[in-house]
Amino acid sequence: MGSADRETFRFLMLGKTGSGKSSTGNTILGQDLFDADVSFVSVTDDCQLKAATNHGAHIEITDCPGLFDTSKPNEEVAALVMKAFSSMTSGPDVICYVIEIGSYTEEELGVYKRLKALLDGDVVSYMLLVFTHGDRLGGKGVGEVLQRAPTSPLLQVLAECGDRHWVVDNTLKKPGSQEQVKGLLEAVRKMKTANGGRSYQCPHYVTNTPSLAGELTARMDSVDRCEALGKKFTQRLTSKLDQTQVTATTQRHDLAKKTQERDAKLRAKETSLQQQVNDASARLSQQQQSVAAQTSQVQKLQAKQAQDAQQRQQQQQQLQAQHAAALQQKANEIATLK
Repeated sequence: MGSADRETFRFLMLGKTGSGKSSTGNTILGQDLFDADVSFVSVTDDCQLKAATNHGAHIEITDCPGLFDTSKPNEEVAALVMKAFSSMTSGPDVICYVIEIGSYTEEELGVYKRLKALLDGDVVSYMLLVFTHGDRLGGKGVGEVLQRAPTSPLLQVLAECGDRHWVVDNTLKKPGSQEQVKGLLEAVRKMKTANGGRSYQCPHYVTNTPSLAGELTARMDSVDRCEALGKKFTQRLTSKLDQTQVTATTQRHDLAKKTQERDAKLRAKETSLQQQVNDASARLSQQQQSVAAQTSQVQKLQAKQAQDAQQRQQQQQQLQAQHAAALQQKANEIATLK
């Protein structure tokens, strides 16, 4: 089968410097054609087109310089992006927005904003988010990780791109690395079908003219101004938040101090009341002891009185008995005399 008869995939790699565009391109091609040295500045100084046959398909990849490369002025980046599109006569089948797995920073969001400013509204239908360093996920899916950061702007970017994404681990060796590529190519096939088999054609990049370069520069300048305004707004909000936090801290300290003073007064009052209760309890105990002693004395007196009464009764009974005996004796004597 000739190269003209093979299935063709055209990729445009975009992303900030250090995101792993070149390494990802090499993984997709199945061979090291891009310079992927580790660096904090852009290794790719110019747009590069590399092609190879992999998985029975003809694959073309254009590696574009980082859209958020602070070392390049807007005019230069706009010209390079314009050159990248003009070099792809048929246009890309997929635009890979390459992001290193981790925190989605303002730089990454800036890439996406610049991309939309440089292209047209149809670009999101051709975009695929590529997450590099897939080994960091530890077997988890991107969606599961993003659930931990529900306010991340990356969720909005994913939604605008139809939730299309691909996770790649560029450290894998063959054949493991190529199992990933099979999944990517299948996803791109579905994208091509959804887009009616048409590659992305941005009308802005049909011809490379000075007026076009100026328009693109103006667009990027507009994005920069919006970002600057956003940063100023964020700074103002941060300043107000700091002031609010200082005020809240002062109020918390004042409240804590007042609370301590109130607690101290309450503890002193509680101690005083407790002392009063203790004194009253002591007096009550003394009174109870006195009452008990008096009750004991009354009980003894009552017992003595009862004993005396019993003795008097016994004596009276004895006297009555003696008197009765004497009367009986006299009666007997009188009877005898008769």
